[in-house]
Amino acid sequence: MPFSARGQAKLNLAPASAVQPNVYLRAAAPLAAPVRQGEGVLGLMVRPVRRLPFSVMGQVRMQDNGGEFRVRPVIMAVRELPPMRLPMASEAELCA
Repeated sequence: MPFSARGQAKLNLAPASAVQPNVYLRAAAPLAAPVRQGEGVLGLMVRPVRRLPFSVMGQVRMQDNGGEFRVRPVIMAVRELPPMRLPMASEAELCA
């Protein structure tokens, strides 16, 4: 999707919890396409061991490609790196 509209929302379900559970929603759709297209993700993320910098995520990915609708479950572990401070009071986050 070279030119697309994207949105993301994330909610921390229990900020004081050791596992830091978050639920998130992501959506994207091209601004101009010959057929209707779009994709969405609904996921749950937890950090099983507070002192280790990784999270486990479970997602449901939904994709509409011109009338062909697919739903795919996904489970993954993500290594978290600390945020990097950037100029102009901004920061960047990376994950691998």
